[in-house]
Amino acid sequence: KYIHLYSKSVPVVTSNVITLAPQHVMYDTITISPKFVSLLGTKESVDTISYLYLDPITDTFDKTRTLSVNIQKPKGVEINRTAVNVTIPVEMCTEKEVKVPVTFENVPQNTTIRTFPSEIKIRFSVGLSHYNSVTESNFSAIFDYNDISHNPTQSTATLQLDYTSGYIFNIQLTPSEVEYIIEN
Repeated sequence: KYIHLYSKSVPVVTSNVITLAPQHVMYDTITISPKFVSLLGTKESVDTISYLYLDPITDTFDKTRTLSVNIQKPKGVEINRTAVNVTIPVEMCTEKEVKVPVTFENVPQNTTIRTFPSEIKIRFSVGLSHYNSVTESNFSAIFDYNDISHNPTQSTATLQLDYTSGYIFNIQLTPSEVEYIIEN
């Protein structure tokens, strides 16, 4: 009796969290090469597989490295390779500080708000390769009038931070609240 075999190409994925040395950050996404492998098996076994996992990566990284990582082979199928190359892009990081003015949202017409201070410091960590590309223009410290309009006796407001860079972390605002006065 012959068994009809089916072939299918599926992506390879890693499911574990990568451990980084202190003062290090991943500056890009992990790359897996090749991204897809071929399965061979019965229709029933091949149809149930959407992707293949890699064995756990347990190293601690302090620089970019490429590793050969084994593929976890499911039962009932054959795969065209047993391992793939995984590149983990790691670099040192440092702290940076920028000052940005407080900006306002939802303020009624003919109303002026003054905050004390009028600008805040934002301290964050960033990878060395992105240090110069992250500037004040990536941040907004927002005072939303709707947050204070329901409580007119309140004299401080919490700022909302908006930022456009995906390369920063450990963000701290100083101060995170500002005092304000409303002028009509």
